[in-house]
Amino acid sequence: MTKFYIADTSVFLAKVKPSDVCITTPSVVAEVKDSSSALFLELFCIDNCSETICIEQPRKELIEQIKKVAEESGDFEQLSSADIDVLAKALEYKPLSIILTDDYRIQNIAKILDITIQPINQKPIKKTYKWIMVCSGCRRQVEGIGPCPVCGSPVRRRRMRENKKI
Repeated sequence: MTKFYIADTSVFLAKVKPSDVCITTPSVVAEVKDSSSALFLELFCIDNCSETICIEQPRKELIEQIKKVAEESGDFEQLSSADIDVLAKALEYKPLSIILTDDYRIQNIAKILDITIQPINQKPIKKTYKWIMVCSGCRRQVEGIGPCPVCGSPVRRRRMRENKKI
């Protein structure tokens, strides 16, 4: 059975040459900005597209599905568009997809969606969590980032509980 490895930016930053064919997104390629990682991506991946990596745009309806799950888990504010694209691409190839990433937010959403994760240099997460925004002053739960709308104190992200399924 063919497996589809979905590469996050961390694959290229760590300069890991995929042993199998990987899929990534244009937004991930755009995130690779430092010169050595960009050179690695160009020389070992893009120039040998048919052998190493394919760059595909994720489907819009899957992007919307990922955004909804990320909002429910409290991860949405912390995800980049590249993170969302990687998750959408993995959802497209589910159940045969494996996300290559060290990003814990991507791992949290992937675990919620039962998508396999393979970290690059970090240990994988063991549990999923729901995140909420809480005022550091009055301790109220608030929406979004920025100062508390009630007292003006800074708002912090807090882990609410283990999240089995959202």
